[in-house]
Amino acid sequence: MVPELRAALDLAAIDLAGPRPVPWASLLPVVEAVAEAWPCLVSTLEAAAPASPTAAALALALRQFTFVAFTHLLLDALPSVQKLTLILQPEEPDLALLQPMVMAAAASLQAQRCSGGARLQGFLRELALSDPDRGGGRCAYRSLELVGYSEAAIRDLERLRGAFLDSMQRGLRDSYPGPSLDAVAAFAAIFDPRRYPQAPEELGAHGEGALRVLLRGFAPAVVRQRALGDFALFKRVVFSLGRLSPRALCTKLACENSELHELFPDFAALAALALSLPAGAGLLDKVGRSRELRWWGQSATGEGRGGHVVKIAVDGPPLHEFDFALAAEFLEWMGGGAPGIPAHLRMASSLPPQPAALDAPRAKPDLTMLKPS
Repeated sequence: MVPELRAALDLAAIDLAGPRPVPWASLLPVVEAVAEAWPCLVSTLEAAAPASPTAAALALALRQFTFVAFTHLLLDALPSVQKLTLILQPEEPDLALLQPMVMAAAASLQAQRCSGGARLQGFLRELALSDPDRGGGRCAYRSLELVGYSEAAIRDLERLRGAFLDSMQRGLRDSYPGPSLDAVAAFAAIFDPRRYPQAPEELGAHGEGALRVLLRGFAPAVVRQRALGDFALFKRVVFSLGRLSPRALCTKLACENSELHELFPDFAALAALALSLPAGAGLLDKVGRSRELRWWGQSATGEGRGGHVVKIAVDGPPLHEFDFALAAEFLEWMGGGAPGIPAHLRMASSLPPQPAALDAPRAKPDLTMLKPS
């Protein structure tokens, strides 16, 4: 395999031999590697074609005008969307950037919908120069002949481009609906001290509009007039605490034993909501694990199986933090033959006990140790 493509696949944790589907369209590094190594890929596959019908079919597919054109379309469309995922990847993302980045991505997709992206348009211009008449003659790109280039193919590509970009825009709106973006921006304005003015005399009207957004959206959790009355003092107190991170501030507020919780009960309730926002590296890790296991949880007929195992894998601690010895001890304490325990767990519970514990009576293990610290 071409080294650049192999490196991109490894980076994206893609196993070509695995049974699960691969979301190619969402993996920008792979698309970039395919575009860069395209001539080498075609040459390598054609060299292997005499001994492999699959290689011959793949080589022909890669020479298709539509394949190369769609690759350039992805190179135009994916970067702006990819930036959104980069914003949410840190353990504590800067949520104030989310709304402007979503708006920028939407504007970029709309501009491409109207006039076409730079990579795709450059590709089409290069082909037009190599075959000015588009009469079905020989058409070359990067010194290799393309198959299927014609006026009809260009019209089909335009329909495909429109449908694809419309779909991406719909997906963007569905994933980041306007009211949710407003709420996220409001949480960032109020609970991110780094977004506060530099001087206390400038606090004034900072965050007042954001607070009203949250009071409308989460009315059952707060007392509106009390929150509005407390807001000026709340901002001064937050300012006096220095440049805390949003999570540190929200944790102080949400802690029932803290002075901040007692002083500002409405902001404590909102802080608890802010802590539950679905963003950060921990959540993305769980989403990734659920996708990794999705193929395993489907039977041949499409019915779910192993749902309890998938749930444990997703909701439980990361593998490197899980105490397998304590888990086995718990299963032994439950009883290896206890009804309702699956056979593979009974087998795990039959592991020999620790030598030091052979003569000691078994107490119920402390299950809190199974949780990540």
